[in-house]
Formats: sequence, C-alpha cells, structure tokens
Amino acid sequence: MRLAATLALVAFSTNPSLAQDAPVGIFRCHDTSMAPFGTLLLDGKGTYQIIGTSTGDWAADPSLPQNGAGTYSIDGTQLLPEGGPLKDAFAATGNFLGGGQEATIGFSDKQGALLTCLSTVG
Repeated sequence: MRLAATLALVAFSTNPSLAQDAPVGIFRCHDTSMAPFGTLLLDGKGTYQIIGTSTGDWAADPSLPQNGAGTYSIDGTQLLPEGGPLKDAFAATGNFLGGGQEATIGFSDKQGALLTCLSTVG
C-alpha cells in the first residue's frame, strides 16, 4: 500500500500536465510575426478579456476584431475558449506551459499557430 501511494505521488509530481495550475493574470500576446496582438486577461474562474492592440506601446485599439470577452474551460494543459473572440472570431484553442501567473500560452487554429501569450509577471 505504501509503495502504491509513493508511486502515485511520484507520477503526479513528474507529470507536468497534472502539476500545473491553470493560467491566471495578464498576458501580452503576439502573432506569429511577433507583432503585438493584444493583452489577454484571465481571471482563473473561466472568464477572459482581450484588449486589442497593433502598436508596440500596447495602446488599446477599440476597432480591432480581437477585442472582447468570453468564457473558457481548462482540460489538462489546454485552454478551451467556449465563447468570445478567441472562439467566435479565431476558432483558437490554447496550450499552456507552466502555470498560474508564470504560464506561457500558445493559441492555434486548425491551420496552425496564431498567438503566443507571455505573462507580464516577472
């Protein structure tokens, strides 16, 4: 019994998909050419907001199609938009590395990579 518990603990602590917290906080997102795309805010409770930009100073541009809010769920290391611009305008799903406020998120659609979002913490 003790061996089984020890093996379960080792498997949990060495499996990154089980040990990572869902991403939360403020992330700056770039498109595949590293051009600024927008600021992504994740509340950790299933709601997100994107404030679109097209400038290096990250100034908000309300005319961009990525502006808006939506909902998401987490499945392992996947961030799955359920509504809002990430789903409706871009049909994107995210995969994250790391967790909490130190996560990095890559979003893609059926054609490939779309965005890389880096935490503003640190």
